[in-house]
Amino acid sequence: MAGSSVIPGENNFNDETTVTPPTLLRSVASGLLALVIAGATAAAQTIATSPSIVVFSTAACLGDPPPKDVTTTNTGTGTLTWRMTSTPPAWLSLSPTGGSAPSTITVAPHTAGLGVGVHRFTMILSSNDPATPSLSKEVIVIILPCVGGGVKVPGGPPPGPPAMYEVELTAIGFTGEHSTLPDCQVRLNGTDRLSGVLSGYESNTPDDDVVYTGTLLRDTDVDYCLDKGRRNPGDDERVYCTASLVGFDATDVELTVYGDSTRGAWMKAATSPPKVAGRSVSSQCDPQTIIAVKNGYPYEVDGGGMAPNGQEIDDTKALDPNGRPVTFFARGLARLRVGTYPPDANSGTGRTGNGWTLRVIRKIH
Repeated sequence: MAGSSVIPGENNFNDETTVTPPTLLRSVASGLLALVIAGATAAAQTIATSPSIVVFSTAACLGDPPPKDVTTTNTGTGTLTWRMTSTPPAWLSLSPTGGSAPSTITVAPHTAGLGVGVHRFTMILSSNDPATPSLSKEVIVIILPCVGGGVKVPGGPPPGPPAMYEVELTAIGFTGEHSTLPDCQVRLNGTDRLSGVLSGYESNTPDDDVVYTGTLLRDTDVDYCLDKGRRNPGDDERVYCTASLVGFDATDVELTVYGDSTRGAWMKAATSPPKVAGRSVSSQCDPQTIIAVKNGYPYEVDGGGMAPNGQEIDDTKALDPNGRPVTFFARGLARLRVGTYPPDANSGTGRTGNGWTLRVIRKIH
C-alpha cells in the first residue's frame, strides 16, 4: 500500500506509521514506575529470628547437649528467602542451610574432642530483606571439665563431676532512683530475663559454699524513669524523662549458694564480649541521656536498677513444683534445688518484689 512502512522484525499492526507524543510517553513511564515502586513497597519482606543468641553448656564427659532451634520468620508481606553464608566449624552442624520463611534451623554441637572452655561461632544469614540483607547470630558452646575445679577439702575426696541445672532468673519492674512512680509514665512490669545452664562442683562436706557458673542468654525490655534534676535552683519539683530499652546479651553469671541456713545465695554477673550484645533505646530524653542508657546496659556493677550484678537470692519463701517449701541449705549441704525462689520484699531498689526471681527448672546432671 502506498505510504506504508513495514519494518522487518517488528510487530506491524497497520500500514500507518504512528508516532507517540513525548508527553504521553513520559506519562506512561511515570505510571509504570509508580506501579513498580508501589509493588516493591507492598511486597517488602523483613527477616526476624529467635532466639537472639544460642548458648550450649555441657561437661566434657557428658556428651553432646540437645540441639536447639532457631526460627526464621518474615514480618513483611513479600516472600522471604534466606541462605547460610558462613561455614560452621567441625564441632557444629546447622540444618537446613537455606530456605524460605517461616523455617526452623536446627543447631547441633558435636563436643567429642572439643577442649574445655568457651567456643564461639557467628552464624550469618543472607536474605532478600532489602533493609537487612545480612544478619548475624552468635552460637556459644561452653565445655566444662568433669573433674577438678572444685575446692578440695583437706583429707577429703576430690571434687566430683559438676552438677548442672537449667535455670531462669527474672526481674520485673522499671528502673528509677525512687520508691514510688513519679510524674513520668513508665511500664511497671518491664522484664529482664537470664536463661540457660549453671553448673558447679557440689561438695559433700557440710557447711561448704557451692559456686555455680554459666553463660546465660539475657533478654531485656524495661523502662527507665530518669531524674533530670530541677528546672531552676530551689525548685521543689524535680524533672523526669523516660526511656525504653530493648536488648540482648550473653551474660556470665556466678551464683554462690552459702553453706548455712541464713544467707541464701548471691549473684554476680558480667557481660560477655561486647560484640555479642544488641540494644536499642526509644526516648524523648536528651541525646546524652539516651546514650548513657544504651551504654549502661548491661554493664551496671552495683546491683541497683535491676542490674543482675550484686543481687541477693532469697530462699525463705521458695516453693518446689508441688508448692512445698524448699531451701538451698538442707541436711547440712548447700545445693541448687528445683523450685522457685522469689525476691525478698525489700530487695532491689526498695520497691516490693523488685529483685531477681530464680527458677531452677530441672537438674540436668
